[in-house]
Amino acid sequence: MALVDQPLPWAKLSRLRFKATAVLSGVVLVVSGLSASLYMRIASRLIHEQAASHVREVSKTLAISSAASMMADDRSALLEVAEELIRSEGLQYIAFADPVGRILAGAQQGQGQLSRLLYNDGVTIPIAPVDEPLPIENGDNGPRLDNTYPVFIPGEAGLDDAPRHVAGYVRIGLSLADAESNLSTLARQAVWIACLIAFLMVPLSYGLANRVASPLKRVSAASAALAAGNLGHRVQLNRSDEIGDLARSFNAMADDLARSHNALVSLNAELEDRVLARTFQLTEVNRRLQDAVAEKEDFVRAVSHDLSAPLRNVTGMIDLLRDRQSQGLSPTALDLLGRIRNNVTHGLEMIEELLDLSRIRSRRDAMQRVDLDAEVRSVAAQFEFDLQSKNIELKIEGPLPVVWAERLRMRQLWQNLIDNAIKYTDTSRVPAGRSRPRIRIWWLDQHDSLEFRVADNGIGIAPRDRDRVFYVFRRAKDGFVARTAGKGVGLATCKSIVQNYNGRMWVEANPEGGSVFCFALAKDRLVPPAPGRGNDNDSDAERAEEEAVACP
Repeated sequence: MALVDQPLPWAKLSRLRFKATAVLSGVVLVVSGLSASLYMRIASRLIHEQAASHVREVSKTLAISSAASMMADDRSALLEVAEELIRSEGLQYIAFADPVGRILAGAQQGQGQLSRLLYNDGVTIPIAPVDEPLPIENGDNGPRLDNTYPVFIPGEAGLDDAPRHVAGYVRIGLSLADAESNLSTLARQAVWIACLIAFLMVPLSYGLANRVASPLKRVSAASAALAAGNLGHRVQLNRSDEIGDLARSFNAMADDLARSHNALVSLNAELEDRVLARTFQLTEVNRRLQDAVAEKEDFVRAVSHDLSAPLRNVTGMIDLLRDRQSQGLSPTALDLLGRIRNNVTHGLEMIEELLDLSRIRSRRDAMQRVDLDAEVRSVAAQFEFDLQSKNIELKIEGPLPVVWAERLRMRQLWQNLIDNAIKYTDTSRVPAGRSRPRIRIWWLDQHDSLEFRVADNGIGIAPRDRDRVFYVFRRAKDGFVARTAGKGVGLATCKSIVQNYNGRMWVEANPEGGSVFCFALAKDRLVPPAPGRGNDNDSDAERAEEEAVACP
C-alpha cells in the first residue's frame, strides 16, 4: 500500500515531464492557431479595406470625370468611359443613372449581369446607400463590393456652405474573387505551418521538461520556504547552465531580501516616528492657520460693525446740522459738510463691501438655476445710461449658458466686471479702426470648465499690476486710475466668488487695446445636486428640469 500511495521519485519526474510536454505542446499549438487566426483576420481586413478604398476612389474619380457628360445627357460618352474603365480596372460592372435611378449607360464583364445584378423593379436601380461599399454574394458572379457615388453638378464642389445638387449616380461592382482566393491560400499555408510547429514541439518540449523539471522542484521548494519566512533557506545546486545561474541568482536574491528585510524593519520604525511627529506638527499648524483665518474674519466683521455704527451717527448728525442750521452756516461750511458726508458715505460703502467680501466664503446663498444670458443682459440694462454717456458699445456674444449657482453672487460678479470695464474706459483712447470703444462678452466651453471673458478698450493694465489688482485695496498704477473713483474691492470680490466654484481669475492684454478679464468655473460645481438631495417639495417636473441644467 505504501508503494501505491507514494509513487517512486522517478515516476513523479516522469509524470512531470509528460505534463510539461503536453502543456508546452498545447500552448505552442494554441498560440500558433491564434497567431494564424489573427494573421488571417488582419489579412482579410486589410484586403477588404484596400478593396473598399479602391472602389471608393474609382467611384469618386468616375463621378467627377463623367459630371459634364451626365449634365449634357451624352450617353455615348458615358458608355465609352464605362467600357474603357471596365477593361483597365477589372470591374464587374459600371452603371450611370439619373437622380431617380434610371440607367443612362453602363458596361459589364460577361453577358446579362448588369440588369440581373442591379435592377430592383425592372426600371430603376437602387441608389442607396451612397458611398458605402457593400459586400454582396450573388450566384455565379461571386463575391463583390458594390458602391454607389453621387455625381454633383460641376462648379459646386468648392462651396462648403451651399447645397450641392446631384446630377445623377454612378454604381460600380468590384469582384472579390481574387481576394477570396488569396485568403484561402493564406489560410491553408497558416494551418500547415501551425501543424508543423506543433509536431516539432513535442520532442523539444519533452527534452526541455526532462532538463528543467528536477532542479525547478528544488528551486520551488526553496521559494516556498522563503515565502514562509525562512529567509536563511538556500538552494544547494551545482550546475553551470542556466538552471545553475537561476539557483545562484535565487540565493543572491535571498541574501539581498534578508538584508533588505532587516533594513526595512529598522527604517519602518524610524519612519513611523517621523510620520507621527510630522502629523502632529501639521495638525498644529493647520489648527493655528484655521484659528488665524477665523480671527481675521471675526476681526473684519467686528471692526466693520464698530466702525459703521459711529459713521452712520456722523452721517445723521451732519444731515441734522444741515437741516436745522443751514441758514446760519456759510456756503463754505455747507460745502465742507457735504464733503464730510460724502467721505463718510464712501467709508460706509467700503465697510459694507468688506463685510460682503468676508461673507462670500463663510455664508453661501441658495443654489438655483441661473440663466447667465438673462442675468448679464439685465445687468447691462442697469448700465445703459453710463454706456450711452461714454458712447461705449456693449456686445454680448451668446447665448450664455444656464448653470446651477448662486444667482445673487453671479449677478454681483458680472456687475463688478461690467462696471469696471465702463469705469476704466478712457473715451479719448479709441482703438484704430473704431468709431467708439467697445466692451465684448463671450464664453468658451473648455474640457472641465466654463471660461468667460470680458474685453474692453480701456486703459489696459501693465504686466506687473495684473496680479495685484485682484487684492483688496490694490489698484493699477496709472494716472487715469488715480483720477477715477474706486474702492479697490470689486475685483477682489469677483475673485472670491470665482474661487467658490473651484475656478480661477486672471487678466490679459486686449490685442485691440485695453484688457480682457477672464474667469473659469469648474463644471462639476455648476451642476444640480443628485436626485433625492434636493427639496422634497419640488415637483417631478421641476426636478427633471434641474437635472437638465448642466454645462453645455
